[in-house]
Amino acid sequence: MNSKKILFVSLVIVVISVVVNCYPAETDSTNGTSKEAEDEVCQLSSQCGWAVYKPFTRDIDYFMKNKCRCPEESKCLRAEDDISLNAFVYRCKKPGE
Repeated sequence: MNSKKILFVSLVIVVISVVVNCYPAETDSTNGTSKEAEDEVCQLSSQCGWAVYKPFTRDIDYFMKNKCRCPEESKCLRAEDDISLNAFVYRCKKPGE
């Protein structure tokens, strides 16, 4: 496969993964936001976001946040590089970990 097809397939996998795992269950009809997502707190070391990058150069195309937020004592920090998704994975971590 050429690099454009690989990039396309990788992006499709990321989008499907995020939609399946992060789609809000209930939406507030007044403003379209998820009631569940507003209150949901990610567990420590949970994935809180993905920085999707271009293969080979690793220039970041966009950042995709998870529907949950990190607990107050932690931050959403880059933790690993998932080359199968062409994305840096961000996890909730306490500073200094």
